[in-house]
Amino acid sequence: MYESGSHNDKPAQWLGFKLNHKTLYEPINLIIVDTLSTSENASRTLMEKRFGTAGFNARPGHTAAYKGKMDNQDFTQLPDTSSNKAFSNYLWTFTNDHARLFGPYLKDGIYFWIGAASRERGLSHEYVTFKAAEKEFEDKLVKFAAVKRLGCYNLHNTQNNETDTTGDHDGFAVVLQIR
Repeated sequence: MYESGSHNDKPAQWLGFKLNHKTLYEPINLIIVDTLSTSENASRTLMEKRFGTAGFNARPGHTAAYKGKMDNQDFTQLPDTSSNKAFSNYLWTFTNDHARLFGPYLKDGIYFWIGAASRERGLSHEYVTFKAAEKEFEDKLVKFAAVKRLGCYNLHNTQNNETDTTGDHDGFAVVLQIR
């Protein structure tokens, strides 16, 4: 996930917060495969519907203006970057799991989305976890929204050095297919 408007693909930071005195970056940890849609608009609508069905409605109170990159192409955020919304299971004033999606990328008649899921603590927007949020999205989408888990894919997108971290992210994204 990158900050929108950055010309040098600046990775998105967690609101400038530090975790153990390190800059916290938000990793991509979701990949969604849409084999049903026949257009970009249909794929966007399908994502919004399925995420809503799973209890992750587009809710205000989240930062926006991010972009994602697939195959060297930039993709805008869903929910729309001008909305200050994310797909979330609770209002931002409470501890919540939320995600932003980027896409759709069309390849061989299939639409692909990538996403960044995280859990934050209420009013302070304090980082809690990436892994548990990823799991919450996976579990609810599979259980309630006709989504199938295909496995995990190693994106090799962890950071953990003297100055930077991606928290508890392990470099893998869960791969989910809309059915």
